[in-house]
Amino acid sequence: MTLEGRSVSRGGALIVLAAGAMLVALSVGNPQSSSVHGDGYYTYLWARTIVFDHDLDFANDYTTCTDPWGMASMPHGLAMNQWSPGAAIFFAPILLFDLATHHPALDNADPLVANACIGALAERAVHGSVLAGLLALVLSFLAARRFANDGVAALAAAGALLGGPVLYYATVLLSYGHAASAALGGLAVWAWIRQRAPLEGRDTSEPRRPSGLAWVGMGAALGLAMLARPQNALLVILPLWHWIEIAIATLREGRDRDADGSMIARAQWKKLGPHVGWGVAFTAAVLVVFGLQLYQWWASTGEIFLVPQGDYYLRPESPRVMNLLFSSANGLFTYCPLAYVAVGGLVALAMRRRTRGVGLPLIVVLLITTWLNACVADWWGAVGFAARRYDAMTVPFAIGIAGAVAELARALRTRPKLAPAIALTTLLLVGTAITSSSTMTVASGYRSDIAQPSTELWARDSATLQRALFSAVGNPLAWPASIPFALRHGVHPRVWDQASMPELFFHRWLTLETQRDLTTLDLVGPHAALAIDFDDALAGPRGTFRFPHGHGGRVLIPISYPYVGSLRLTIDAIPQSLDAAGHGEVDVWLALDDEVLGTFHVRGGQAQLNVPVARPHEGIVELRLAIANGTLGIARIEMRDRDPHPEVAQARRNARLRARRVAWRIERGLAPEGTE
Repeated sequence: MTLEGRSVSRGGALIVLAAGAMLVALSVGNPQSSSVHGDGYYTYLWARTIVFDHDLDFANDYTTCTDPWGMASMPHGLAMNQWSPGAAIFFAPILLFDLATHHPALDNADPLVANACIGALAERAVHGSVLAGLLALVLSFLAARRFANDGVAALAAAGALLGGPVLYYATVLLSYGHAASAALGGLAVWAWIRQRAPLEGRDTSEPRRPSGLAWVGMGAALGLAMLARPQNALLVILPLWHWIEIAIATLREGRDRDADGSMIARAQWKKLGPHVGWGVAFTAAVLVVFGLQLYQWWASTGEIFLVPQGDYYLRPESPRVMNLLFSSANGLFTYCPLAYVAVGGLVALAMRRRTRGVGLPLIVVLLITTWLNACVADWWGAVGFAARRYDAMTVPFAIGIAGAVAELARALRTRPKLAPAIALTTLLLVGTAITSSSTMTVASGYRSDIAQPSTELWARDSATLQRALFSAVGNPLAWPASIPFALRHGVHPRVWDQASMPELFFHRWLTLETQRDLTTLDLVGPHAALAIDFDDALAGPRGTFRFPHGHGGRVLIPISYPYVGSLRLTIDAIPQSLDAAGHGEVDVWLALDDEVLGTFHVRGGQAQLNVPVARPHEGIVELRLAIANGTLGIARIEMRDRDPHPEVAQARRNARLRARRVAWRIERGLAPEGTE
């Protein structure tokens, strides 16, 4: 078989086929009863509204079907859908096929099933995500084989997909749009890289001049990627980088020296003019394809560019980069360790002159993608698999893995003794780990003299090894964040797992209402590890509390919304001495990071302490306590809003947006007169 003018090796083809078969097998073995739910339901509705209603307005969909998130009437508009249409490219053809063949579900007595809202038609349609995953696999292979042989490229493609964040959405949560984003984002990367790194010569130090049709193709591919997720517009960096390189090279052409030896710059305007024209054509192709989303926004709201999730969805002033990458809550590197290899490979490509033209722009895309993902209010991505917002980096990660393997192969060729040293070291580490963990397992009571399934020993060995490793050094995959965190706060690196969790005091980005289940730090429950220099929980007549070792302690608090009005501490104050009336006070000095909150005189037996907070605080902050004339136990710390609560002002802004958008829909006949 030949692809792009070069035959594919049998080994490479077999690896790609095996990876594709594994993807399909995992989707068949999906343990979830339904593939259409949650956010993915609204992603799927794009396909339904196109195929069944032949429009891009969701008012009738929310009437015919269910509307679990209440999108039909939102605080900031009507018939909103904050998810993207790109997945419909993969879902809609399956729906069209079922319509053409008159699938039995169309005659179902349940109108929700017959109208493809739920049930067989919807479940079948979202299997388009499996097709998207397979397309992402093939595109990853095509891109990676420019930097490695077919076998390595196939392994890199398999690693990027099966060892990356998209696998879950190509096999389990099929109704979500992340597999489509991986495929369409990958298409945009491949359309660029086939111009930037042609197979016949991998030297990318000098830019190749694409044809006009190639520029239009790159623009159309980018538009498709943006339909999957608007943030994929960041991929414009790749063709833009290429375009600028060619423009600079064009301006430098034709320079020579006069009789005095000075430079005469003769810009090749006749050559630059067409280049500018193809840049315009590229932009037009992007807008034409992405116009589907732009039109839907305009038709529904009267606005072309908007963030439908609301004002507070993005927080560019305070990105949580380290949490995003290394958190135990859906961190990229902690859940997808192959990303380390991919990033290392991209760096290696950027450092070599021959491949710098590919490696450097891909690193820039990765850095800006990371910054943007870290700016999202729920940087952890809510419920789902880790780092899903890196979906469009699947093909770049495959390129990076291929680059890393190529770099390793180069090192082994120049240092032939390195390969056996690496192999021997790996065997020693693995063998030592297995024997050491088995030793501790037997020491803890496991009967090795009794025949038992090997899985029992493996499970206990694994748990023993993991506990020992975590107890000693924390999670090694999080070291780039956990070690600096530990040094900064004077704690063990394993505390990072708790401190980097989804933050408390989270406010819903559309309304700025406090999410009530995320306002309290429970020091005697799930957040016990965040109490530093405190004794274990002690139960007493007034409840269970944590008391400092001595005359003070610290509490680490991960805070999402920065404008905390006050802290309400549930406490147990025990004075050192009592007066004649049996009363006494404990003096407590408190500071939150660099803000001194004051000294408070707490009566013995007092149940709560309200502490006003004046300055904004966010991220992982440190509450410090100094206690005199007794001791003070703490059970919980509740964060409370300022007065007036932020949702009051946000409600007024949302009401203005809603009024304007409702008026627009009434004017266009999409909402009846009198709609509020």
